[in-house]
Amino acid sequence: LGLYSDVGTATCCGLPALNISAVDDEWADAQLQRDAEMFVSLGMDYIMVDGCNPKGNDYKGMNVTYPKLGRALTAAAKKLGRPMPWYSCSWSDYVADMVCGGARKEPCLPLHYIAENCHSARMYSDIADTWDDSSGGNHGVKNIINFWTQNPQLAAFRNSFLRPSGPSRQVFYNDPDELMVGNPGLSQSEWEVQMGMWVMWAAPLIMSTEIRNGSLSKEAKAILLNKEVLSLADDTLGLQATQCKSPWCSNAPVLYGGRITVWNKTLADGSVAVALLNTGNFGGKGNPFGDFNTTFTAQAVGLNCGRPVPPAPSPTTYQHTKNAFQEAVPPSNIKCDANASLEQMTARCSADDKCASFSFSAGAGGCLKPCSLDTKWVNSTGIDGYIKAGACGSPLEGPSFRARDLFKHKDLGTFKSVFWQEVDESSIVLLRLTCLETSGVTFV
Repeated sequence: LGLYSDVGTATCCGLPALNISAVDDEWADAQLQRDAEMFVSLGMDYIMVDGCNPKGNDYKGMNVTYPKLGRALTAAAKKLGRPMPWYSCSWSDYVADMVCGGARKEPCLPLHYIAENCHSARMYSDIADTWDDSSGGNHGVKNIINFWTQNPQLAAFRNSFLRPSGPSRQVFYNDPDELMVGNPGLSQSEWEVQMGMWVMWAAPLIMSTEIRNGSLSKEAKAILLNKEVLSLADDTLGLQATQCKSPWCSNAPVLYGGRITVWNKTLADGSVAVALLNTGNFGGKGNPFGDFNTTFTAQAVGLNCGRPVPPAPSPTTYQHTKNAFQEAVPPSNIKCDANASLEQMTARCSADDKCASFSFSAGAGGCLKPCSLDTKWVNSTGIDGYIKAGACGSPLEGPSFRARDLFKHKDLGTFKSVFWQEVDESSIVLLRLTCLETSGVTFV
């Protein structure tokens, strides 16, 4: 049983709301306590509280009103001897936008205080039944994903509560908003994208679709009831996935304003969940048509299988090759400078994690070369090469592992360190990786 309400004088649709006072008010505070006791007595499991129409447009006052409601619900549950409802807050989104100029960082946005008072919190816009919101409101599934891609500090904050060295193992979840799976505004592959990313983020899974009278399609049911996919959300370690920023994980723009990225999180049994995501899309909703190779290495996504991770050699150490240099396959450069000195090229490559080597010729400058799973030698050009020791890790020395596609319920085989697969536009491949060499590795 769930309830929607608002801390303000009215909900976003103008209906009666809780009208919580941001200052001490004997009458208003007593009414709030009566409301909280009514919610608990009715057996509410979930209460989602919005932030429209605060008294006097005092959005900073939400740092008082939301905790007041949390305390009232806690007191009501204790008084009545019943469980406290799950308390979902929109506090963070409103304060970030209306007080902090859009920034979602402490100290302006009191993230720790929010986590102390709410079980979950919305950090961004309401979601809509569309892939890419062309109205400028950024409410589409792709827009929500872009927000979480651009704000990795929020996942790091949430995951800090799950580490033994963190503040505590208190319950707190980031909430990217409700599931649109089953609604007509998205394609089936886009339903899978949302479901896949939400379970990777350990997000609350609240459906926002009509389920009466057989209106939910069998395809939507299959996605929502997929036990292998749901296991990632139910994992006892409870981490929120983060984007892999290693040079050995794909991260590149694709057609139609999209991007291919790799997301990963470690699971309680030592396996690793990986999402290969392609957010490119031609013309909004539609059938996938574009394939893009997406790659990662086991070590880059955290699957070490009990192996110690070797320390990287000093990035200032270079192997000099005369009249030959290494080139990525396919050939590409990070940056070229015809006027740079050897000292300048060395400093630039050392400062760039994605630089594996550089070419150089006195008087003609050189080019920084990116990390690549495949390289070739270019010889007899009069250009020297400088290879950075330990650059980009050692991808081919990683463990062997099994990969299983969770949406397709299909074992993909065994792999040595490196995995790649084509991913359609506006699609996701959701994997579970299991070590071949080590079993029973448990993380607590």
